[in-house]
Amino acid sequence: MKNFRDNLRIAGVLAALSGCGGGYASPLPREAIAGQWVDLEKTTPGDTMVWVLEPNGRDDLLHITIEARPGGTRRTEHREHHGRWTAGRLPGDSAAQALCFNRRPGRQAPSCSAYTLDTIPDGAGSQLRLRLAAYQGRHHQSDRVLIARRP
Repeated sequence: MKNFRDNLRIAGVLAALSGCGGGYASPLPREAIAGQWVDLEKTTPGDTMVWVLEPNGRDDLLHITIEARPGGTRRTEHREHHGRWTAGRLPGDSAAQALCFNRRPGRQAPSCSAYTLDTIPDGAGSQLRLRLAAYQGRHHQSDRVLIARRP
């Protein structure tokens, strides 16, 4: 059984390096992207979805819910671990920056999406915006727009 698990691990690494399953991105510094990002597609006034991209490559999801109740509001937070992330370049396109997510390290190849990082004006100055092209979610693929969460 141990040899079977070792072979699966090796196959996962080879698949990641060969570009299977969405491609492999050569590493780039994570500093510009690490942080907390509000997912505009999945967020409503009472229900906020935050991608937590730790500088060490840990990928979490923070779900914040605000419930109106008699006498005030109730805020709940639930954080769950999703996998690992890295920034890099898309294979075959040295100019395209990619954000890659690996939900099952050692078992699946990472899923990579081209991204752009810019700023947009808002009432308090400017806000960082991260756009992902053709992000592969759990159930569908779509472009995503994320805004840096203010402390």
